[in-house]
Amino acid sequence: MSAVARLAVRVAVRMLPSSMRDRYREQWAADLRDAAEAGIRPSEIAMGSLAFAVSVDRPVIETRAVSTGATQRRSRLAAGLALSAALLGLSQYASIVTFGGLVGHGVIDFAMFIGSGLLTVYTVLAVLASITLSFTRGVPGAVRLAVWLLALASAAPLAYATIGSGLEDVDNPYLTPATAAYLVAAVLIAAAAVLLVRAFAVREASTGHPRSVALLGGVLVAAAVAAGVLGAVRHWSTRAPYVEMEGISAEARAELSAAIIRYDGAVDVVFVVWAIVGAVLATMVVAFGFKGGATTGGVVVITAAALCAALLANGAILTFLQLLVRDVDASLVVAALLLVARYGIIALCLIGVGGMRLAPRKPVAELVAA
Repeated sequence: MSAVARLAVRVAVRMLPSSMRDRYREQWAADLRDAAEAGIRPSEIAMGSLAFAVSVDRPVIETRAVSTGATQRRSRLAAGLALSAALLGLSQYASIVTFGGLVGHGVIDFAMFIGSGLLTVYTVLAVLASITLSFTRGVPGAVRLAVWLLALASAAPLAYATIGSGLEDVDNPYLTPATAAYLVAAVLIAAAAVLLVRAFAVREASTGHPRSVALLGGVLVAAAVAAGVLGAVRHWSTRAPYVEMEGISAEARAELSAAIIRYDGAVDVVFVVWAIVGAVLATMVVAFGFKGGATTGGVVVITAAALCAALLANGAILTFLQLLVRDVDASLVVAALLLVARYGIIALCLIGVGGMRLAPRKPVAELVAA
């Protein structure tokens, strides 16, 4: 029973604000040691410590000074959370045109609904957590400002919905007054990225074989883009030919024909632009691996980021094509591509910027002793 009581007291200590832990750790340890002599059951001390830890007054945001290492970890985590939330918000630009997101299969539709819902919940929690962490005393002002800019950028979808899309009144749903919210978000993210690069820039010696990894990464990115473009072209080539509608005026028929011609031209431009952008992405991955001080880990992160961008762009292009080619199978592919890309963005931001790792930084025994 005493072992259980000691474990409960240890948990209670961890629940206290950091400034109170040392005092009550010593006090409750002494109480447990002298419990038998004083005629008190260890369970009473354990329950009392837990009750105190739950009910003690504590600040919502703890601004006390922390160690340099802890401050840096909190700064990185705040930046990673805020950046992931902002990029998730910006990625919603690819989903401006939607067709309900349903593919007619109950299990798949439910899975997609849960996946999208979790992204929304994550975005809200990530913004709140990043702002809270940014109030830690010692966090650099540049990091704090970047976090706030990114938190503001994450609200782009909300701003878009608030302004009103007005899609029914325009020929191009991707260029409306409301989509300016995404442009503003992109500018805020770029400004925050500059601040974070300056705050976290560290000169490291080249490790591993970054050039070989960069070449492989460039090939993977180029292959992903090529597969996306070719798949989109094949999908577009299967569209049904335009059939003139009967019972409409010659003027309306002419307007419809002109709109279809403009749309066909826009599709051709999209294919060319995406191929060029893909080539640029692949080149950037290779160039990053050949620059001075490149590390294998950094090249892997850059490659993964480029692949996420490729998946997101492929999903956006297929969504754009759905304006004229309605295909349930394509809708499923679009939903899958966008979900994978968005969850990839979260993982990359938390690992590459936030410094999170799957393995604990300290041995379990050391954590328990602390």
